[in-house]
Amino acid sequence: MSGLTPRISQKSCMGALDPEAEQKPPFPNTAVSKSPAPRSRSKTIGNIFLFVLLAAWLGYRNCCLLPSLYHSLKVAAHLHLHTAEPTIPNQVHYVKLLRSPGSRAEFSFGFTDFLSVYAAWHYWRPHAIYLHTNAVEATITGARDGYSGKWTKLMLQIPNLTVLQDQAPITAENGVEIVSWQHKTEFVAVEAVRDMGGAYMGFDVFALRNIKSYLEEDTKFVAHSLGKGSISHDFFMSSKGGAVVDAWASQLGRTYSAGTISPSDLILGELTAKAMFEGPREIAVMGPTAFLSDKQNATTSLQLFQARDGQYRHRSNRHGCGNNDLSSQHFLQVNSPHKAKWTGTAFEPITPQNLLERRSDFARALYPVTKALLDKGLIHPGSGKA
Repeated sequence: MSGLTPRISQKSCMGALDPEAEQKPPFPNTAVSKSPAPRSRSKTIGNIFLFVLLAAWLGYRNCCLLPSLYHSLKVAAHLHLHTAEPTIPNQVHYVKLLRSPGSRAEFSFGFTDFLSVYAAWHYWRPHAIYLHTNAVEATITGARDGYSGKWTKLMLQIPNLTVLQDQAPITAENGVEIVSWQHKTEFVAVEAVRDMGGAYMGFDVFALRNIKSYLEEDTKFVAHSLGKGSISHDFFMSSKGGAVVDAWASQLGRTYSAGTISPSDLILGELTAKAMFEGPREIAVMGPTAFLSDKQNATTSLQLFQARDGQYRHRSNRHGCGNNDLSSQHFLQVNSPHKAKWTGTAFEPITPQNLLERRSDFARALYPVTKALLDKGLIHPGSGKA
């Protein structure tokens, strides 16, 4: 895909461990006499001596130089045999592209961005979380030191999170310029999941429970339906090099056209339908009972953020307060979570204090994550800043 560069250089592990890779020859080259020596008993004895010396060196090499390599291979084989390897790897991708790669202010995340990433780590315990960005090294270093705000610094401290530097794509494979930053993000996301496997999530998607069931099955591609045959590209999961995401990346580069509507809106629906027909067990499309989004329905947003009188007092085991039963939901998507939401009486931003009060369905659904943050001292009662 045009405009993208490889993110990770993979080096051979064996070359560094194999003693023969760097071991000098056991016998240095010696000068050879130009005149052949006659066959004699002394030469026979010399040959025997050399043979014994060579055998001794080989024995020493096998006994003393290779145990670490042998042990490493043995451990690797043991892990391979006894560790489950899901079709979709348990790793997550996020994308943050900047118009000014050196801008500390632009490489800044709010509370809801941090909440999205932390919720995925809280429930899934992924072995890797990748933040793809075109920010320069100095900007990233400054963000780790707190120059891009509190929530940015805390996000970069989430366990197993790695920042991967990417380039923002300029043109698609067909030569059409990619102007929309939303579309640029889409290109990077699709390419990342195709190359590495795992889940891509926008910062407006919040995990509500573990996805172990999807990782342990033979599923190779997971997405969620927007209804009427349309598939969303705000969240998707795929095996590395999976057929759907590979075809998606290829067609996106060949058919891209500038505009407000992404070609993915058409491509993904067709590819998913075809894949489900050819191998239905390898594709999973989440409906509204597993993935609830308010992007297509304003009523859903009103129900999610409508405030109740007083705090929640554990009146039921359901995640919802009456309008929404979120007990079976795996994901919750909120349109523009950094903007204030109508609670029925006023517009209120999503803040730590708002979530701790548990007056809305959204706050109650995210409370297990909020409680974990409170217990770790990462948020505090009365904190109203998002």
